[in-house]
Amino acid sequence: ATPFAPAATAWLKSKSMSSGCLLHDGRLVITTRADGLVILGRDGAIDEIIDHEAGLPEDVTRQALTDRERSLWLAMYGPVARIDVDSPVSLFDSRRGLTGAAYDLARLAGHLYVATDHGLFALEERPEFGARGGDVARKVDGSPPSVVSLCAVGDELLFAGSNKIQRLDHEGKV
Repeated sequence: ATPFAPAATAWLKSKSMSSGCLLHDGRLVITTRADGLVILGRDGAIDEIIDHEAGLPEDVTRQALTDRERSLWLAMYGPVARIDVDSPVSLFDSRRGLTGAAYDLARLAGHLYVATDHGLFALEERPEFGARGGDVARKVDGSPPSVVSLCAVGDELLFAGSNKIQRLDHEGKV
């Protein structure tokens, strides 16, 4: 057996990993519970470490997800961040309508949903604010006070919170 990513293994050795995902270009993202994230090239070499020094508001990352625009989304302790991997970080926090600590992310019918300790939120593009900076978060009507987990299944989004599992249909209705 040949070790894969020895430099990344050394960097991750004392850290607690929380999730990971594959970028559209084949690179691998590994998030941590207290140290930001690392992006590995296809060969396993460290391409980039993204943490508070690189622009993240928090080093506590919980979940990573990519979208059709090739952005990387992070559920963090507090806000949600959108990273255009070779560009600056975009933050989604209370200034854009997203409140609570973000636990999970999922995509359904072209919308990104965020599970937080203040409920379920949908990120919506507001064209009047400009192409990339106009997204805002809207709390989903009928969602429980706290949502901790999301799972897209077919044309529905299942979410867990308040001791029950609920579903959201493709039209955004609970």
